[in-house]
Amino acid sequence: MGFDRSTTPEARELLLSQGAALSDRVATASISGQTACLRPITPDGRPYVGAAPRWDNVFVAAGHASEGIHYAPITAFAMAGLIANGKSPVDISALNLDRAALTA
Repeated sequence: MGFDRSTTPEARELLLSQGAALSDRVATASISGQTACLRPITPDGRPYVGAAPRWDNVFVAAGHASEGIHYAPITAFAMAGLIANGKSPVDISALNLDRAALTA
């Protein structure tokens, strides 16, 4: 409620200049759109991290809401272990996808 989804040229330029400081590819990138939105969050507030039920070689790391940037390193560590070795090196059982309606 009350979230302003409008975009501004100033915000776009700020983000592009910050991105350009990280990679020279930003200068030649094609921008297809600009949005302002909230980050996705799961119904119970815990992200989904793990292997997708009933799918082979499909993994999910989503629903971190505004905390995604903070949890990116540990999520990446867990996902790398899952993908490379079939098992996360850290306990991610509380983030299991089975608790979602993704199994239908």
